[in-house]
Amino acid sequence: MRGIAVTVAAFACLFVCPQASAEKTIYELDISSGTLGDKLSDLAKSTGHQLIFPTEKLDQPSAVRLRGLHTLESALDALLGGSELSAVVTRHGVIVITDDAPQGNATGNDMRISKKAVLTGVSTALAATLGTGALAQDVEEDTAAEEEVIEVIVVKGFRESLVSALATKRNANSIVDSISSEGIGRFPDLNLGESLQRITGVQIERGERRRAEIAIRGLPRNFALTRINGQAMGSPDLTTAFPFGVFESSIFNGVDVIKTPTVEMDDGGLSGIVNMRTRRPLSAGEDSYSFGVGTSYESLNEEFSPTARAGANVRFSENLAGSFAIGWSNQEFQRDLAAVTDYDPDGNDIQVADDFRYRSDTTDGDRVSATAALEWQATDRWNFGVTGVYTDYDQSTVRDQARIRNCSDTAVDIIGNAAVVSTHTGCRMEAETRERKDFDSTFSLTLDGTWDGGPWLAESIVHYTRGEHDGNLIQMRRRINGIPETFTVNTGAGSPDDFSIDLGGFAAGDAATWSFATPGVQTRFFPEGANDKNSDTELAFQFDLTRDLEYGLLSGVKVGVKFRDREQRRVDQDATNDDVDLDVLDDGIFRPSLVADSNFFGGNLNAFPLVVPDVFAVLNRVLPLDTDQPLNDEGFVLDQDFLATYNTQQDILAGYVMANFDSYKFDWPVQVTGNVGVRFVRTERTTDTFQDVDGVISEISVPFDFNNTLPAANLVFEFRDDLLLRLSYAETIVRPNPNQFEAGTEVTVDEDAGILESVTVEYNNPEIEPFESDSIDASLEWYNRPGSAFTLAYFHKKVASDIITRDFCPTSLADFERAGAFDQFVTGSLNGDIDDCIDDAGVQFSISDVINSSETFSLNGIEFGLLQNLDFLPQPFDGLGVQANYTFIDADESGELDEDGTPAPLEEVSEHTVNVIGYYETERWGVRLAYNYRSEYFTTANRGPSGGNRSIDDRDQFDLSFNFNVNDNVSIGFEALNINDAEVYEFEGDRNRLRSYNYDGRTFVLTATASF
Repeated sequence: MRGIAVTVAAFACLFVCPQASAEKTIYELDISSGTLGDKLSDLAKSTGHQLIFPTEKLDQPSAVRLRGLHTLESALDALLGGSELSAVVTRHGVIVITDDAPQGNATGNDMRISKKAVLTGVSTALAATLGTGALAQDVEEDTAAEEEVIEVIVVKGFRESLVSALATKRNANSIVDSISSEGIGRFPDLNLGESLQRITGVQIERGERRRAEIAIRGLPRNFALTRINGQAMGSPDLTTAFPFGVFESSIFNGVDVIKTPTVEMDDGGLSGIVNMRTRRPLSAGEDSYSFGVGTSYESLNEEFSPTARAGANVRFSENLAGSFAIGWSNQEFQRDLAAVTDYDPDGNDIQVADDFRYRSDTTDGDRVSATAALEWQATDRWNFGVTGVYTDYDQSTVRDQARIRNCSDTAVDIIGNAAVVSTHTGCRMEAETRERKDFDSTFSLTLDGTWDGGPWLAESIVHYTRGEHDGNLIQMRRRINGIPETFTVNTGAGSPDDFSIDLGGFAAGDAATWSFATPGVQTRFFPEGANDKNSDTELAFQFDLTRDLEYGLLSGVKVGVKFRDREQRRVDQDATNDDVDLDVLDDGIFRPSLVADSNFFGGNLNAFPLVVPDVFAVLNRVLPLDTDQPLNDEGFVLDQDFLATYNTQQDILAGYVMANFDSYKFDWPVQVTGNVGVRFVRTERTTDTFQDVDGVISEISVPFDFNNTLPAANLVFEFRDDLLLRLSYAETIVRPNPNQFEAGTEVTVDEDAGILESVTVEYNNPEIEPFESDSIDASLEWYNRPGSAFTLAYFHKKVASDIITRDFCPTSLADFERAGAFDQFVTGSLNGDIDDCIDDAGVQFSISDVINSSETFSLNGIEFGLLQNLDFLPQPFDGLGVQANYTFIDADESGELDEDGTPAPLEEVSEHTVNVIGYYETERWGVRLAYNYRSEYFTTANRGPSGGNRSIDDRDQFDLSFNFNVNDNVSIGFEALNINDAEVYEFEGDRNRLRSYNYDGRTFVLTATASF
């Protein structure tokens, strides 16, 4: 009877239900157990379509399991593949299953379906299901004359990517926002980080070398957890956050930002989890290939950089498929800077700039990323997969810099308490060049197996990943002291167009000024060698077991266990210049500096006349060294920095239990779904490093264990199919970076004529625990039309266990476990006075360490988002659409104090973030205009030269993209990034007090793609 009722309802819906969208919506599916009919019913429920099928023909076992992202068409192809059945999707969104072949391609990309074929299929299905031939005959007779052709237009390109991302959000079991590729190898924007900033609540940090680190919901960058297909991705950076700029974005299918976790997910994403997705081969319905070439043009260095990419998904048989994607690009770009890095107060407490820099960084590198996967459906129960991801990014950055400092100052023009225009005499000036080489790579390999035993589902994963970074830096500097000319400086008070330095006739652009024959000109050479060699390695084993249930609201239980063996290593080796002979240098090493180029700052800021020593010419003269000592790859003698060298080993064992529930079996006016569970994590951590006690180096190893219990709950109230309310609660953690808990200790002794005067003790703390957070989230989502939505979210996070530096003075050394590092220098005991810590002999001690603070800080936020495609408008306006989002964050102080004892704001939090994208798209062409705005945010507490907190001014950016489809297979794309020519302005305390102007210029990208 249930089947008859569903069929009658579906037949009625054929004529009276609202017209379904013709868009190629992508759904997140997990359909496993049951007969073919059961799976088709699950598909209809998951996609929101009505279904008509002949019951007796679908009461057969099905070996196909659908997981991951599918269009309706690819899902039907997969379920019906190998059978004699076919599917028709009516213009009203009804899926009709029949054993008669439809007229036209019912599941292809360009469906033209005869209405007669649809109704004939309906009548056949009804006849088979109801056993009523007369009814079927009546339907055929009533509609025999209707031969109009219904054309279903499948939307591709940018709109398709938005619809796919929206489908991921709608079908998720927690609060998730996503971006999706526009096809194989077709992510928009300059890099993956720039694409991620389009997501509600995500803010990008535009730093040097375009590393594209991101912050989620206003929390620091290292509070976000990065994953590849749900597993760890070894990071080349151990100090801040994952650098998304190391990836070619073309290898990814999409990226999810998971804002509320479930307990089955890895711990560590206090602000959120960024999950990069690659293709699952069997999820693609048919073979596909893509090839692309392109070039980018940077307005600042006026250079073209080529790019290339390729991808394919091939089904070798019904049960075996493979895919790959590879992208390569040459990266040549420039960043210019004008800065003040020191201030001196005058007699009236006016801050006068005293250390000026003109700087230009040019980066040249190659970036290649690749992914490959193989998936095998061995039987109807067993599925196996292997996925590999690799990226390699090699960069060489040359920096030209003019530096002016150590002047006698006179304020001329004052705004607030900052001298905007000032005169300077007796200055020191330096002409400097540097070369920095960075080699970043990361690799992962994942083996997975799934056993589907009806109500039981078992999944196992073995995963390995390794991220590496190797860098070195070489500096060459010429210096002149006490320049007699008077310099005049205008810092611009926030306007880079007004920044200028008048050298008063000093010939900084003449090589003779810096000549080796000129008395008093000094040379400094710093080969710093491999100064930051990092590695991040993890081997993980995971097993999950799911049991489907039908017990009241309970729909299933999932349990799992995961073991992670993680090692993070840093080796710091500074090269020395002891064996370098600088007498071989002459005036032939000088060249014009980039800061003297007319295009410096795009011509908006006056070029600075300067020559600099060419670091490459210097290296050609001084190398090879005449020494028998071991050399590094650059050819210099190494001197290891032991206190910056460490190895941390973490054995992390996690287990969880989670209950899934839904109310669909009950006739409730509001349906409820969700999950609730708890995750328990035990961490055993060992830190191996060194300590330096008055120049005596010794090795130390410190073990430390801790446990975390992390509950989470996610509820979804479905008032209607198109109106949802999500509520979430979670306790989360983020593990500190290893440089925050490495165990190195340094004891510095100050003596005068053999008499001990003071002792400075700096402890790192190997017993630092993770940051902890309680999070509450609510999200109201209205999917008002197919492919469209309005969303409103609120979030609250309370964060504890912040890491701070503490000064202390123990009275009893016997009770202080780590006193052995310095007790040999103590006479008697210490007095316990932190401000004046002395021993019985009057020796001054300064003792500090790093601890978890007992203070907490909170932040609250509101997110609003909308996506509206306007295809209901009459032609030609039906191609219009808009995507927009806004984030407001209200954050407490961070719990840290600046040097004046004033509570410091939370770093990197912009109160307002806005994204607006307007687009127009047809089958032939499309255009998109994107706007991004981020309000002012605080960066560093009171560490600037003037004693003021450092902040970044608000910034907005416009990007434009255009695509043209030459035919069904070939398309051409064009992008213009930062078309409003925005720069980054950093200031200290008073907004008129310049810290730096940073300028990247505009970027233009042209691509051609062929897809088959």
